[in-house]
Amino acid sequence: VEFNYYNKNTTDVLLQIATPGTTGFSSYLTNFGEISNKGFELSFTSVNFQSKDFKWKTDFNISQNINKIEKIPADIPFAGRDLIRLQQGQPLYSYWLYKQLYVDPQTGNAVFEDFNKDGKITADDRQIVGNTWPKFFGGFNNTFEYKNFDLGVFFTYSFGNEIWNHNRMLGETGGTLDANRVLLASQLDRWTTPGQITDTPRLTAENYSRQENSRFLEDGSFVRLRAVTLGYTLPKEITSKLKIQKFRVYFTGANLLLFTKYTGADPESNLGTGNIQGYDYGTPPQPRTIQLGLNLTL
Repeated sequence: VEFNYYNKNTTDVLLQIATPGTTGFSSYLTNFGEISNKGFELSFTSVNFQSKDFKWKTDFNISQNINKIEKIPADIPFAGRDLIRLQQGQPLYSYWLYKQLYVDPQTGNAVFEDFNKDGKITADDRQIVGNTWPKFFGGFNNTFEYKNFDLGVFFTYSFGNEIWNHNRMLGETGGTLDANRVLLASQLDRWTTPGQITDTPRLTAENYSRQENSRFLEDGSFVRLRAVTLGYTLPKEITSKLKIQKFRVYFTGANLLLFTKYTGADPESNLGTGNIQGYDYGTPPQPRTIQLGLNLTL
């Protein structure tokens, strides 16, 4: 068993600091920001069963990282439509959105939280409603050996992280259609009649005015069967006759199964531009691959 705890503070982070327009520049690059990371890593390895012909070994690890922006001069927009913000006191990759409370059963209109309590919904009511950091994550691997056969089964997992589903936002907000817009099948769950209970507002052009909506922020928790490997090693009495030290043939399948409530293609999504984590915008899912190979030691 191994346990590690860490508490790391990073200072003098490079940031673009805004300047008055009278200077002739919009910003300048300087060492200003401070970020903290603290968390733990726990791992253990166990031999669950061992005999002459059979062995079962388990490796397990779980980790948590708590990230926080300790110091920045002002809120900094990050990603298109200002969906992700850098804000002092919040983690990196925090979502800045309108918080949808419910859909009015009588009108079919989305009802948002009046964050600043001024009696109307404006851009000032956007707020931090979540972030991309998982509450905990890790891996779980089991290795089985029976005579000359070996089998490895490796899972990875993440719980508590959130994902902005931009694809769903584009196909589930209504608005005026154009050549670049589609309607998702989930629009069949939209409000259509008085008294209906749903979280999808009625389909009108008006709905498009609240794109930055917490409704499209989803739970990205998952368990993935990352890899399964089945191998066979020739007995030593055969390899010695062939004058080789080792000959092993194996079969490996990667990303064979995925368990998640996320409605997008893959919960492990990053926006390619700037490598923004937790932002799913046309990101292709990780491929399922099958591989056959051999290891030869002369």
